[in-house]
Amino acid sequence: MVDLSNYFKGEITIDEAIIKGQKTLFDITGAGKHQSLMADGVNGEQLRDMVAELKERYDVVVIDAPPILAVSDGLQIATVVDWVLYLVRWRHTSEKSVKYGLDTLENVGVNNIGLVMTMVDVREDPDSYAQKYDYA
Repeated sequence: MVDLSNYFKGEITIDEAIIKGQKTLFDITGAGKHQSLMADGVNGEQLRDMVAELKERYDVVVIDAPPILAVSDGLQIATVVDWVLYLVRWRHTSEKSVKYGLDTLENVGVNNIGLVMTMVDVREDPDSYAQKYDYA
């Protein structure tokens, strides 16, 4: 099975890396078995070119990237997309880690950042959660 690593190596076209949705309203592609595209020598220019090509074909392009603090892939991908949706696991991710991740994104020039709190249990403290709901 082919994937994005084959595309970045020049072995296939982007069309060959995309799996067309038969019963869905979207297409998909992935990095396959590889843990890190950047470890395979993928650079920012290649990512930029791929995103630009996909944006010409699709109304919306969503890239599910690894955590910013875990490996360099997520940070490099963040620099070539229009928006970053930064997911934070409620009561699991420390405030220090969240701040460090956001600071890291801003330090590399990423300004369009949305933050989403995931796995929130509103039954645990529904009043507190509702009071802190805010738009940035």
